[in-house]
Amino acid sequence: MRPLHLALSLPVLAAVIVACNRTDGISDAGLPKTPEAVNPLKVGGVAPSAPLKGSDGKETSLKEVTAGKPTVLIFYRGGWCPYCNIHLKELIQVEGELRKIGYQLIALSPENPGDVKGTIDQNELTYKLYSDVNAENSKAFGLAFSNNGQVLPVPAVYLIDKAGKIVYAHSNPNYTDRLSGGSILKEAKANL
Repeated sequence: MRPLHLALSLPVLAAVIVACNRTDGISDAGLPKTPEAVNPLKVGGVAPSAPLKGSDGKETSLKEVTAGKPTVLIFYRGGWCPYCNIHLKELIQVEGELRKIGYQLIALSPENPGDVKGTIDQNELTYKLYSDVNAENSKAFGLAFSNNGQVLPVPAVYLIDKAGKIVYAHSNPNYTDRLSGGSILKEAKANL
């Protein structure tokens, strides 16, 4: 599998750092202090479930959203992150093929529903994004870390089968490296 490597200029990177305050108020108690220290869930376990909010603000849970549906689950840092936006837009190219083979594609961010809606609109996304209320799903999947008091997830891709079992897991503490859409599609086909 070839990761997607994304590069940005220094001014854009500075803007990203400033924008990181969008997850203020989420508890970072007991979380690792670096992305390298997270302990993501692995293949074989059952996907945990915590509350989510849709971009419309309606409450649901990861279990409700994935119930009985093979799911490609993306954890991303937020719409303020240019690397996340590039990756989310790239996934549009494989979404149709994922649907054809029976998968739904969803993505979670610790941002509030309004910011999630903004990311959907800005990137013209055709799949669902959810607000991971208080980063509870990121924490349950072992992806959350404290970045100077802000809670962020390590970017990750999980494939979850109809029964809720994790059949594929990929995460990378280097947020500039993302699994390409083609690699995600390949893994989805291999894990039907």
